[in-house]
Parts: sequence; structure tokens; C-alpha cells
Amino acid sequence: MIIISNMIVMYFQGSRRRKNKIEDSLVLTLLCLCLSLHLVTGFKDYHSCDDVKKDLGSSAKDGEYVIYLSSMNNVGISVYCYGMQSGDIGPQSFISLRAGRSSNFASYYQNVGVINACADAYPRQIYNAGGRTEFLKIGIDLVGLDVNPGEFTFSNSSGARQIRYGSAGDKWSSKASCFPEGKFQIDLTGTPFTVTNDAIWQWTGLYATGQNLTAGKANINYNTYIGCFVDKVDRVLPGPRTDDLKNQTSVNCIKLCRSRNYAYAGTEYGQSCHCGNDYTKYGINPVAESHCNMPCTGNNQEKCGGVWYISVYSTGKYSHFICHKYF
Repeated sequence: MIIISNMIVMYFQGSRRRKNKIEDSLVLTLLCLCLSLHLVTGFKDYHSCDDVKKDLGSSAKDGEYVIYLSSMNNVGISVYCYGMQSGDIGPQSFISLRAGRSSNFASYYQNVGVINACADAYPRQIYNAGGRTEFLKIGIDLVGLDVNPGEFTFSNSSGARQIRYGSAGDKWSSKASCFPEGKFQIDLTGTPFTVTNDAIWQWTGLYATGQNLTAGKANINYNTYIGCFVDKVDRVLPGPRTDDLKNQTSVNCIKLCRSRNYAYAGTEYGQSCHCGNDYTKYGINPVAESHCNMPCTGNNQEKCGGVWYISVYSTGKYSHFICHKYF
């Protein structure tokens, strides 16, 4: 049977790598996640949620604060500080998932499959590890920049158990030719994080038929879209610009900017491609998608920005980002 799991833990602190082994299953682990850091303006020079609590005292409330990361030259990111008046463990740090819980979920398929086919067992058998968990926020350690995929404070679960963020699995796919039924989605739009296109994925476990793990693979679809942003004469992405009257697409633009070592690519006016390393010049939050309404010249089913509005994508290349691995 298959279980696919991708776990988000970020900081390389040693050579020992944590593994998640599940008997009679197949496990997929994401080994690399990158943190993109955007400069945010704040009124106080806080370096942790503890700093906020010490400064505000009994008036400190749970909520979003700008926290400056000492290890990253005091670049500021928005952090949700939780438990500000808790006397037990102190305040905890979270990243709010702006795309919402329906776009950030982890699930194990609830039905057990049959050994000799790609189908549900009959009569129906329930997988005792099946379920779905949706996340509104993910926990983060601001010292090591570790994301905790097993933090469920801001999550909702259905089924027998809570599923770790970035995990998916089933006990259904008996062989490599069976399409995996477990699903997960990570949508970090509007956060300081992005999953890199060259992230490493690892399988562990077994198919029920005993088929070698190398015969199968996960189905991973990357979408690095960040959002629709305002553009002006002083470009939000001031790097190289190219215009393609016939074949402009987001994929072509991303490839171009990535090849030139830029962190972001943006399509505009249906035909233009812009590159740059910061898209927050006119605001860190995207505007309504209705502003990016012009079809791409190379794919009329896709939108390539609008008139003075730009569709921004991450390229996976970073000049001010750090990439960490499992340990």
C-alpha cells in the first residue's frame, strides 16, 4: 500500500535526518524548503514574540507582529504571536497561511484498497490512519527557522487522527501503476515562504505486492504563483524585460528569469515578462485577481497580468533566501 508524506521541517543542524517509516507503506518526504524574506516596516524592534510580551506586558495580545530576524540582518517578517498571556510555555510563533485552510491540507485516503487491483476493497474497509487536517497557521521556531509540521493549534481535523502539515498517503495503491489516492496541498501565497522547484523528494516503505519502490513516483505539481500586484513606471520588478507577441506564458517567463538568477518573474499586459528580486515595492499583499485579466499571448487559457498590473511568480532562485534541510 502507499503512504506519501511530505514534512516541512527546515533547518540543517546536523547530519542525522529524521525519517517517517510506516509499515507496508510508501513514504515521500520533502527535504528542502526555502524561506524568502521581505523587508517589512514596523514601529518596534522586536526579535521574538517574547520581546513583544516583555515590551507590552499585560496589554500584549495574541496577533500579528513584525519580528526582525537577527540571523538574517534584521529583515522583518509578519509573525502571529500566540499565548501572549500564557504563564506555562510562553508565547509561540506562527506563520498565517493567507491562502486559507482549504488550500493547506493534509490527508490520508480513508478507504483500504485491494492487493491485486487499483480499487477500493469490497465490502468497504476503513483505513485506521485515514483522515484530513486543514491548517490556518503553521508553527515556526524563529531562532532556527524550523517549521513544525506537527503543530495543530490552528487546524481542523476529520477522521481518526490529525495529519501532519505537508503529508499525504493511502493504504490503497497496491502497485506502482495505481494512481496515489492520498492528497496534500501547500499554498504559501502571501507568506515569507516558498517551496523550491528543485526540492528533493524521497520514498520509503513498501507496496503490498512487494514491487520495488523505484517503480513508483509521487505526483507533485508546482504552482509558484504569488499574486496580482500593482505596477508603475518605476517597475515593481525592475530587472530585464522581454515582450513576446505570440508565445508569452508564465512558464516561459519563469524559465527566463530563473536562468538569469532572479527570484521573481512577472507577466503583464498579456505579452511582457519582467524579472526582479523583490515584488513588494507597492505593497506586500496582492490585489484582486480581477485586475490581472489579460490572456497570455502563448496560452489564452492563462492570465498574464493586466494594464499596470503584474502576475508575480517565484522562480526558485534566491539572493536573500536560505534553504534548509531535514536532519
